[in-house]
Amino acid sequence: MEVLPGIVKYLSDLQFNVDIYIRNNLLSDNAFCIYPDSINLYGYNFFEIKLILSNNNISEYDFIFFSSMELSINNKVLNILSYIGFYPKSKYGVLGIYHTTSFIDNFNDYKLAIEDRLFCFSDFQIHNNNLKTLAPIYFFNYLNNINNINNTLISIGGAFNYNLILKSLKNINFINKTIPFKVQLYGARFKNNCLIFNILYIIKYLTSILIFYNKLLNKFLNIIIPKTADKLVNLYFSHTYIIKNGYVSFSTLFNAIKNASFLLVLLDPNLEDNKHYLSFTTSGIRQIILGFRKIPVIHKIFAEKYGFDHTNSIIFDETNLHLVLLSLVNYDHDEYISKTTSLNNLHNKIYNNSLSNLDQSIEKIIERFNCDNS
Repeated sequence: MEVLPGIVKYLSDLQFNVDIYIRNNLLSDNAFCIYPDSINLYGYNFFEIKLILSNNNISEYDFIFFSSMELSINNKVLNILSYIGFYPKSKYGVLGIYHTTSFIDNFNDYKLAIEDRLFCFSDFQIHNNNLKTLAPIYFFNYLNNINNINNTLISIGGAFNYNLILKSLKNINFINKTIPFKVQLYGARFKNNCLIFNILYIIKYLTSILIFYNKLLNKFLNIIIPKTADKLVNLYFSHTYIIKNGYVSFSTLFNAIKNASFLLVLLDPNLEDNKHYLSFTTSGIRQIILGFRKIPVIHKIFAEKYGFDHTNSIIFDETNLHLVLLSLVNYDHDEYISKTTSLNNLHNKIYNNSLSNLDQSIEKIIERFNCDNS
């Protein structure tokens, strides 16, 4: 669901009026909570959405945009159009994003790609498919008004190398002789092994938050991890360091990110579960980094793959994460401004390229339609 604001913003920039349909139970957990413009957001159940898409009035829409062409049902990933059983008859047809581009081969979905109707999040996902990038990296009107650094560090996602951060914290403990952090767990809502689905077919990992509170410096280091990692945490820290809390909404999460100084990316190229984030899938953390312009603390291999470098990021490897974390305390303000400015420039470049890609694809589709109906 968190990709929807970016998609809607691109379409709005191209002068489309956008209606958004999501499942009823996701209306309260609204990814548009910090979106500055009014939106048309509607909640229905899955059967009602299918009826809407099959209704003849759907032709009043120029396009139907699927924010994910993949739909996971009972631990199987299906093509959304195959699952609903028909092609919605909007005026110019459908557009959609493949979150994992290897499924194009699995679904034999080459026709839509050739027709310029399919997108992915990053260039490295394209491979030999006829795709263009569309990175949903807009959440709110960003203002580059950095006044200070509060040394807040947040990590988001569901497939991290937790041992990496825990080992680093142990090393920090060795250096400082004590763990100067207080830990708070914000437990998440889970469904079907940590995955839920909205009607626009976005898979969202709902996470927990660990907040490491530095008593001495009155600073925060925030780590967001799945609830399933609780046992790993308890192996290393006594319960006196851990406070467990409840579910985190988009509103709470986005506000935490906005107030953070850095985003810790715990993706590990040596972790089997993370390797697909280097080939066919882009981790959602990239959209968060760019959308919120928060300096990432990121492994060097993922930094290179995701378009980050030393001008806009803080890069680590398997051996020095604990030293990098310690270096964030009292981080140089001028260096912080420089990296944030560079990150904002990267955001603008990617945003403008994505907008141009969408605009060009729509123009080609409309041109073919007019030729076929002239």
